[in-house]
Amino acid sequence: MVPSMFIVLKQLPLNANGKIDRKLLPTPNFPGLCDLNDSDQVSLALLEERLLSIFAKAFHVESPDVNAPFGELGGTSLDVIVAVTVIREQVSKNVDIGLFSDNPSVRQLARVIAALGDVQKDVTTIPVTTQFKDDHHRPMPSLLIEALGVLFLVCQWLSPIWMA
Repeated sequence: MVPSMFIVLKQLPLNANGKIDRKLLPTPNFPGLCDLNDSDQVSLALLEERLLSIFAKAFHVESPDVNAPFGELGGTSLDVIVAVTVIREQVSKNVDIGLFSDNPSVRQLARVIAALGDVQKDVTTIPVTTQFKDDHHRPMPSLLIEALGVLFLVCQWLSPIWMA
């Protein structure tokens, strides 16, 4: 694992045993994550809601966590393909499998898609439902045709015996 940020300290805080005291370490400041203004946060929340509904449908989970990667949601490779396809149709056309696997949670994916700036606004989709009706009428087997077929096979089987 590679840390996302390094903080240089002149001296590490030590406890009475001479070990590093983690509680006294300074908290990291992530400048890239905190620079969002209110309008960006609202649009990011709307994007997260859209992605959350897509994740719920694709990974068959009722209410997925926004920070949970799709592997923890029980997602398979087919579910990922379904999710990427729906995201391309409803949210952004620039999402591919590589981007999806690098940013596996809803929150990470929403931040990356918002940074791309290619978010489709207010897309109304009509769900396509197909109903399969069993209206195929198969002909009933004909007793005459079945009897003729059996008679033909018997004649074909017995003809070498009769000819000898």
